[in-house]
Amino acid sequence: MAYQFPLNGGRINASINTNGNTAGVPALISTGTLHLAGGNNITLSQNGQSVTISGGAGGGGAALSAGTQSVSTGTVNFANSNGISFGMSGSNQITASHNGITSQSAQTIGGYITGNTTGQSSASAIDARSLSISAMGGASAGFSGGMLQVAAPAVSSLSNTGIVSLSTNGNTILIGAPAFSAGISSNSTVTNQLILAAGNNITLSQSTDAGGATVSISGANALTSQSNQAMSAGNGSFAFQTASFSNANGISFSTSAGSAIVASHNALTSQSNQALSASNGSFAFQTAGFSNANGVTFGTSAGSIISASVNTSYAASNHSHGNPTLALTNLSGTTASASNGLTLSLSGNAAQTNQTLGAYMLGNTTGQSSSNTFDARSMSISGAGNVSVGYSGASMIISGGGGGGGVNIAASNTTFTSGTVVMSNNGGALTISSGAQSVLFSVPATSSLAITGGLSASTNGSTISLGVPGPMSHWIHNSAAMYSSSTASAGIGNGSVSFVRMLIPQNLSFTRVDIPMSVSGATSAAANTAAMALSAVGVIYSRSGATLNPIFGQSSTTTYSYASNTGVYSSIRGARMFSFNLATNLSAGEYYLGIQMSSATSSVGTATTSLGWTVAPIIGTSYSVLPWQEMSAATNASINLYQPLQGMGTVSISNTTQTFQQSQITQSGGTSVSNAMRANLIVMFRNN
Repeated sequence: MAYQFPLNGGRINASINTNGNTAGVPALISTGTLHLAGGNNITLSQNGQSVTISGGAGGGGAALSAGTQSVSTGTVNFANSNGISFGMSGSNQITASHNGITSQSAQTIGGYITGNTTGQSSASAIDARSLSISAMGGASAGFSGGMLQVAAPAVSSLSNTGIVSLSTNGNTILIGAPAFSAGISSNSTVTNQLILAAGNNITLSQSTDAGGATVSISGANALTSQSNQAMSAGNGSFAFQTASFSNANGISFSTSAGSAIVASHNALTSQSNQALSASNGSFAFQTAGFSNANGVTFGTSAGSIISASVNTSYAASNHSHGNPTLALTNLSGTTASASNGLTLSLSGNAAQTNQTLGAYMLGNTTGQSSSNTFDARSMSISGAGNVSVGYSGASMIISGGGGGGGVNIAASNTTFTSGTVVMSNNGGALTISSGAQSVLFSVPATSSLAITGGLSASTNGSTISLGVPGPMSHWIHNSAAMYSSSTASAGIGNGSVSFVRMLIPQNLSFTRVDIPMSVSGATSAAANTAAMALSAVGVIYSRSGATLNPIFGQSSTTTYSYASNTGVYSSIRGARMFSFNLATNLSAGEYYLGIQMSSATSSVGTATTSLGWTVAPIIGTSYSVLPWQEMSAATNASINLYQPLQGMGTVSISNTTQTFQQSQITQSGGTSVSNAMRANLIVMFRNN
């Protein structure tokens, strides 16, 4: 805001100075009332005659701290140090850059392995400048496109059946089976041996050589023709190629399974003795029993069929099965032959199915999650921030960027030495953003507040207080003093109204308004009483264009008396103050005082003498009788560029709420002086 020294009696000319932070179109305010309005983040408040302008929170600056020191006012300088340089960008952004130091002090990283572990230890301290990753077992490791890849064969499931057994020893899978032998024998069954037994019309033979044991199985020659066969019964014998069985004596014959003849009995309750013979004798029986012996085992089948089986698992004590040839796919094996059997050993590298690997990150973490599961055959490792990853030979290398191991950040009484520090705006006008390898702090540009005229400013923390002096309790409008002043010889004009233009420079509080006047009266030799009746009206106006609008006023009539022949009336003549009881407060601005006075003789007592009186104000006399105008402009009786609307009214004041128009006021003409000069009065505002 700019202040212009008044040229016309003490008014304030105010406008916005465009050199600071401004909005809108600046314009000079010379009349009326100046209103202050709070804008964005600005609060206006008033307490009596003091106006306070407060900025939003944060407008007074941000508090910064580092180590044990802090600052909340003034200017904070960012000093270059430890390879970091500061600068400005865009007039309101602080930038920081690093000199890219290539050397780095040794840093230590604590490594912890969980789950399935190997090596000497599951935890270790590692030099952070270089980390080697070694792939073992079925795992392989390498780098591709800046990522670390760790791959392992897919996991296969291996299950055992029959006599095969499975076991593990560390990363080794053991597959076992009992010792095995095969051959022919007439002895009883032996564990872990395969005994071949010949059935009807089957002949077994075995031979051994350097290649192992050979078992030959021979069947009877297939007949192309059949000779007659002989069959006999109790009543005789007969020859046949096809024999028929006839049902008789309760016995019924049938076939089963194609080549079996089945006989069934009708369950007779009595039976004659039957004869049964063997190589060592014969015997009669009704029920015959078969006893197991010599490797032959008897049994029944389908209720009435006697079956015999021969155990062929016996082998000679000096028997050898040799070393059979094995044809294996995806397997490797060996054989061992001895008298007690054949041993077969098999081992294989089973194919592996997809396996899932669970990964867990501890300590300082980044990314979307600190844990994840992924295909164990391929793992990608991505370097982020100042960390680079790669392979050298068979080793994976993880390297941190230069910079001396990081920067400690302190705020208030807390220091951060590791992890991620998040900078956030805690309110006010501070904003934080990030650029390329930089953190940007932004605050509104600093505005300068210029104080002019009677305005004062002070600060309390982040609050700026603007004040103006308290209201004046005494002020004199003395435009007449700018001229050679004198009393108006023609007086104020009985019953005429004078309009005095006043520019009050600041708030004004008063209880009375005084007008300096010169009063004179006549005397008489007669010992009578003389008196003067004085009527006065005083009204204060504001102006709106060409109209004077009343604010408040007062009218009264007072009679003054004295002895006409003594000439003693010094108390009512000479330089006198005519006062109006107009008590109020006025803000700074343009105002008008309308004064209308009239005097008349008055009768007092029985012997009264009428004497004349003159009441004349102090006025200026040293300017033209015509109103002031611009060069080449015609004069106008109602328009005066020097004192607009100051002059004599052509209409009297009839009441204190009456308005006046510019056309009802004249500044030219008059008796001995112009009407403008006759209104050029001295007005005094005071408090009793």
